[in-house]
Amino acid sequence: MKFLVTFSFPTESGNKKLADPEFGAKFGSLFKEIGAEAAYLCPVGGKRGGYVIVNFSDASNVAVILEKFWFWLNADVEIIPVMIPEDLAKAMPEIKTSMNKWGQ
Repeated sequence: MKFLVTFSFPTESGNKKLADPEFGAKFGSLFKEIGAEAAYLCPVGGKRGGYVIVNFSDASNVAVILEKFWFWLNADVEIIPVMIPEDLAKAMPEIKTSMNKWGQ
């Protein structure tokens, strides 16, 4: 199942992390380790952060992946299940059933 991981980390500790010449390489290593399908670094809520798409095969992956952001960056992390258009198409028969039963 695909998830959108949103993370942001404090400016002060982020400044110290950025001073590490390996900072960029460490991000690359983190994204590779968690199997990121896509990763975008940008401001999130006025802090350094980003968005990452990951695919979890097991619920235990949630803790395994998010802990890396918490330990390394002291990050605030949110996780949201997401789907691609093909997933929505697959769900449409059940959505229509729910609409008919519960949508009135």
